[in-house]
Amino acid sequence: MALPEEVAAIASDPIAEIAAAALVASTVPAGGGEDEEVDALKEREFELTERHHPWPKYLGGDEDQELVELPKSLHIEYHKGVQSFARHNVGTSYYDNLGPEAKTELFRELTNFTKQFDSDHGTDLYLRMLRNGFPVIE
Repeated sequence: MALPEEVAAIASDPIAEIAAAALVASTVPAGGGEDEEVDALKEREFELTERHHPWPKYLGGDEDQELVELPKSLHIEYHKGVQSFARHNVGTSYYDNLGPEAKTELFRELTNFTKQFDSDHGTDLYLRMLRNGFPVIE
């Protein structure tokens, strides 16, 4: 979407560009589902972010990882999804003591979930997990 000339003049840095795009987007006429898309864009662009360990620490990830900035809502959604198959409340020692087959299955499930999450949300968490030492599971 092209920015109006007066708005484009202030859009020389990333923050101003996002604000200008949101301003222009907020003037889109109603209809065709555009309002919902604009609302979602504005919400995502200006939402608070949280720092995320790509490989969950309680599943074997190192404390000292390259952290990923995620919008708070995505961070919560990701952890809810992981909790559906790998409960945090059983403790790190439970996962540390899994046998090789059970650990491979857990990591396969984490891999599949994270790849799907990345596809659904445009994130790169799986790649970040690999960069932080997560094993490739075939």
